[in-house]
Amino acid sequence: MIIKFVNTSEDPQEVSLDIKGPKLHTIGEAHILSSMDLTNENSFESPMAISPVMEQVKNTGGKVNISLKENSLMVVMFTSFAKPLFRLDL
Repeated sequence: MIIKFVNTSEDPQEVSLDIKGPKLHTIGEAHILSSMDLTNENSFESPMAISPVMEQVKNTGGKVNISLKENSLMVVMFTSFAKPLFRLDL
């Protein structure tokens, strides 16, 4: 499961999710891009001005609480215990 969030506010935001459906692993990954200055950009002189940061996100019985940093994009990924819909044998 992949969930994407964008916080265009200058303030952090709290998000609570109640996920229904397939059983998900209890630990997921969050990949975050953020900057305090909206004019920041990567360049040859400063190639890592904005770079992704990875954090763990906890899933407690389908409940997920996330803190979105100000001016950020976050992609949250959880893997499922569900069987794949198909299998490709090569």
